[in-house]
Amino acid sequence: MKNVTLTMDGTRLSVRAGTTVLDAARGAGIQIPTLCHQEKLKPAGACRLCHVEVSTAIRQDVLLPACITAVEDGMAVKTDTPRVLESRRFILALLLARAPQPPKLVELARQHGVELKPDAADPLLAFLYHRVERRQAEAGGESLSWCILCGQCVRVCAEVVGMRAIGSAYRGPKKRIATPFFDISPSCIGCGSCAHVCPTGAITISPAE
Repeated sequence: MKNVTLTMDGTRLSVRAGTTVLDAARGAGIQIPTLCHQEKLKPAGACRLCHVEVSTAIRQDVLLPACITAVEDGMAVKTDTPRVLESRRFILALLLARAPQPPKLVELARQHGVELKPDAADPLLAFLYHRVERRQAEAGGESLSWCILCGQCVRVCAEVVGMRAIGSAYRGPKKRIATPFFDISPSCIGCGSCAHVCPTGAITISPAE
């Protein structure tokens, strides 16, 4: 397969055709944050945290997920423009509103200047803070879910392990990852792959009673 030439943050790169922008960036030592990317899984672009700005012959400055966007000859990629960084901050804010406790997510958000607090300068962050407060009150003191619905656990079980022991249940705001009928799945072999790929630590493995 031939190589294609592109520029990334002003640096000229030559990479194999079919390579994703994310892999090209990592090969060049350019860091792009991800939460839903695993090398052993097919890229899915679920979290959208890896947004970059892409220009080609037919489109200019389009925000695209780096993990599922293939390089093209003549492509220009920008990984840290104000628009890209604002997109990442927005996505991190929404993820924090869903799962405000996972240390990895909290730290990643902090690195991007995102913190949910009542006196935040950004009205969205203040709004999401109060939304989390309401959810915690409704939970009656129980910990909120650490799951960000990236789907990696479902995919590794199906694509790598080949068991399909877990999947998505419900839709919309009630959507969650679960075993069939919320019971111990007869297909589960206890390999722990789901816990291994979970980016937030939402899944833990314990012996069945």
